[in-house]
Amino acid sequence: MGGSLLVVMLLAAFLLAAGVVYQWRGTKRDIERQPAPGRLVDAGTGQRHVYVLGTGSPPVVFESGVAASSLNWRQVQVGVARFTRACAYDRAGLGWSSRQAGPTTAARAVGELRDLLAAVGVAPPWVLVGHSFGGYIALQLALGHADEIGGLVLIDPITPEDWCAPTPKQRHLIAGGRLFSYVGAVLASVGLVRLCLARLQRGSGRLGRIVLRRFGRTASATVERIVGEVTKLPAELWPAVQAHWSRPKSFMAMAAWIAGVPASARSLKEALARAEKRSSSEGSALLGRVPLVVISATHGGSSPRREHESLARLSERGRVLVALKGGHWAHLDDPDTVIEAIRETVETVRRAPPVTATPPAAPV
Repeated sequence: MGGSLLVVMLLAAFLLAAGVVYQWRGTKRDIERQPAPGRLVDAGTGQRHVYVLGTGSPPVVFESGVAASSLNWRQVQVGVARFTRACAYDRAGLGWSSRQAGPTTAARAVGELRDLLAAVGVAPPWVLVGHSFGGYIALQLALGHADEIGGLVLIDPITPEDWCAPTPKQRHLIAGGRLFSYVGAVLASVGLVRLCLARLQRGSGRLGRIVLRRFGRTASATVERIVGEVTKLPAELWPAVQAHWSRPKSFMAMAAWIAGVPASARSLKEALARAEKRSSSEGSALLGRVPLVVISATHGGSSPRREHESLARLSERGRVLVALKGGHWAHLDDPDTVIEAIRETVETVRRAPPVTATPPAAPV
């Protein structure tokens, strides 16, 4: 009995060591084969990757969802770069950017984004394009630095009301998302995620499905949904996405950004309340006449969410655009519609620079 146990332990140790070596060699190969397409800028808390295409003004700045990298904007970014400057970047820990210590919230991301854009010479006013959680960051920046904003395009944004006071179900989702991320980081560190993704790329997802089933149906369904969205990207980007999610830092960053969603929602709600006080005496919308387009995914229905209609009313020139194709990832499902909405916003800014809301006394 003791001899059998020793054999099992030695075999497990060998497999673990082999996995670590496999992961180390794969990471080294990724760094060589998948270099950052843009610039790596020292943000004080680590390096941040920013990728700028095109020329012209106002520049368009893309803000990704909670755990997405700049790669998810590539199709739209290339289209926008045909008529103005287009800037996509990776938040802390995502894509080619390094991790940071401390809170990962929308309020902190605002300051970092402004510093990053200044470092690469992308001057305001900007047209901010935010997807999902990225809408928190775009709105937080617009409310705190109104004079730097030319326009806003929000793609199926989550609203402060969605996550300001999480329900028990939402708290369970956050806890589950963080646990899944931590487990993913451990599996990535020993090469198992890399192996599963490599087999999936070759058309065999059996190993990945076996591993995922160990973590329940929710984890399996979540990963399958993410993989489904990734496959909508141009095929030439898949190796870079695979390289990013084969590394533990991406999973740790996802855990951190997921954990910061409620605090980000509360911070934005407070910023909206302060802006409401300022604008009520003037009788104007919170964002004045800043062009604002809220692209609302129907998720199979026919009407935009009421919350999105409320967001559109933040500006006197706000409107809701219903995305009839696809769902939450409208910029992947229907990039042409998103590009056209951005083009119209850019042209509005060019024709008549908007009169923005009065900047707050203290930046958010």
